[in-house]
Amino acid sequence: MTVYWNDGVHQTDFLGSLAYTSDQVAASSLFYGPFNNISGDFDNYLSSANLDAQRYFSAFLLRARQSGHFLSSWADLVSRWNTYQTTAIVPAAPPGSQVLSQNLSNLNNINLFNGFVSGYLDATGTASNFTGDWSILNTPPSVISSQSFTDQTNASVNPFVQAFNKFLSTYDPNTMLPDNNNLNVIDGNGLAGSTQAMQKFLGSWQNFMDTTALIQSPSQSTNPTLFAHVSTYEAIYTAFGPKGATLADFTNRIKQFYTSEMGTYGYFLPSQSLSRWISTLRAENHLTGVASSSLTGNDSQNILIINRILQLLIRIIQSLQNVGIAQANKLTFYTRFQQAYTSLQTQIPVFLAGQAGAIGGSDQAAKDARGELNSSFNALLADNLRNLRGLQEDNAKKAQADVNQTNDAVNQQSDMVTTFIQQMSSLTSTILH
Repeated sequence: MTVYWNDGVHQTDFLGSLAYTSDQVAASSLFYGPFNNISGDFDNYLSSANLDAQRYFSAFLLRARQSGHFLSSWADLVSRWNTYQTTAIVPAAPPGSQVLSQNLSNLNNINLFNGFVSGYLDATGTASNFTGDWSILNTPPSVISSQSFTDQTNASVNPFVQAFNKFLSTYDPNTMLPDNNNLNVIDGNGLAGSTQAMQKFLGSWQNFMDTTALIQSPSQSTNPTLFAHVSTYEAIYTAFGPKGATLADFTNRIKQFYTSEMGTYGYFLPSQSLSRWISTLRAENHLTGVASSSLTGNDSQNILIINRILQLLIRIIQSLQNVGIAQANKLTFYTRFQQAYTSLQTQIPVFLAGQAGAIGGSDQAAKDARGELNSSFNALLADNLRNLRGLQEDNAKKAQADVNQTNDAVNQQSDMVTTFIQQMSSLTSTILH
């Protein structure tokens, strides 16, 4: 079973899902941790501020991309970083830095290596002597006692190196590194460049190492508080493993799983192997009640279809309700328009004797003029206002009909959602009875 992420908007794999989830634990030292003491790698020949060393590493990453052959492994990084130090940094010692010695026989990357390893250990809840979360893998019969996290001479079986090599195999420098802005300035004058490339590289490494699962109880890790709410292989084994299994049974089984993962995928991180651990336990213990149904395969993907149907139905109802609100507002507008024309009708003037002007006199001509105005002009004006009000009445009736139709549609969709939920509830009750 492969775990995919689908929240109804984003569809991606495990690593991509980290951008949309909030339960993972990120080791705080991963981002700048590798460079807290990187200037110590220069002590034998360059008195350089730590910020300068970070700028140099940023330039190194950009130069590696520029070469067309980006870093392929931890060994490749160490080798090319050494070469870069000797060929680019020392000859271009920045103003204000003092070249202490041109003898590079003591050149090393101990601080760089230890920085990366410290972030790796923080993220896995493990110490370099295999205490902490991974201690269960180092108890008799031993699995990893000869594969030290901090031993660079045994890199072919080093758990950190293997995880880092996997990270590099997934890393795309063309999209994950910034442009080569001021590249010559960076490694030609360490006091002036940017550390952005280093930040982006370490940010991607941090995402790769984000923690969503441990092997043992968080209390066994190096930071129980940090990992208090993550899933554990031990708890999943208790839930899906053999009935009555003991801690010794779990220890033996997780060691077998570790060996299998290393042999098959070349590295092991609990967070990224979790779905395979669950799938393995289900198969071993014949937990196939769901897997043999119509949801066989990627269960989470298929079940999400039901959630998406519900979400879409709810959105349809919300959209129809918004349409109904707009139509109701339009109906209110037409009603007020009618009221305005009615108000104008009450304001039609009546011409009477005695008012100012020629038509206010008592002679016959004035009487005829007043009669003509009151009977013809006012009647025409009243008819026009009634006709205009009638148009708005028709518009209001149409708007009312639209509102009624929309309300009927909303009720129909609501009934559909209610029926769907009731059916799903009945099916769930039947399955779980």
